[in-house]
Amino acid sequence: MNSLLFIITSVIDTPNIPLNYSAIRSVFSRDERFEQTKKTIISIKEKIPEAKIMIVECSNYETNKEQLDYLKENTDYFLNLWDNKELHKYIFGVIKSFAEGIMTIELINYIIKNNLIFNNYAKISGRYYLNDNFNKDLYYNNLNIRFKSNNKDTSTRLFKLNKNYLETYKNYLINNLNPNLSYEDIYGNFCDLYEEFTLNLNENCVSGLIAVDGFKIN
Repeated sequence: MNSLLFIITSVIDTPNIPLNYSAIRSVFSRDERFEQTKKTIISIKEKIPEAKIMIVECSNYETNKEQLDYLKENTDYFLNLWDNKELHKYIFGVIKSFAEGIMTIELINYIIKNNLIFNNYAKISGRYYLNDNFNKDLYYNNLNIRFKSNNKDTSTRLFKLNKNYLETYKNYLINNLNPNLSYEDIYGNFCDLYEEFTLNLNENCVSGLIAVDGFKIN
């Protein structure tokens, strides 16, 4: 069986700054978001224990050593972008696609720089978790995976890329991050370019609480 790197993109400590589509960035406290992210990690370990886990964060842990220790001890790779203050204007800005896109560009740079070995790359947004509908067998192939909410709109709570597309996707993000496009639109457009190598699935294998209103998706 070939190898899988599971990425968690996460901002546990969110600033009190609105998004362009919501006056509230998160209804959950830092501690609540941390507990939800722990559930993300646990679900990956339960559903696909052979996977390597990498978490990409942008939070200050100077006074939260226990949280930092947990994240480091329960993942294989930990990347915290907090010290790169130049990135804060994107990650904490009002355009969420910039936040997700910039974090993804940085984590792919980390993967390339450190020559991480794997065949497939899966990404889940922090605080969501894999439920009992998750089928790990779908992840061990040369295809990309696009999940669609209600079989219609692209969702980026969870997706998968074959490693051969990783640097191509990074360059696509660099050239296509746009305040007028959601991250879902950007990833969906990328998949359209490689439709014959993309598996489209219904988003029924991921659960969690939406940050801006606490609504549960399942």
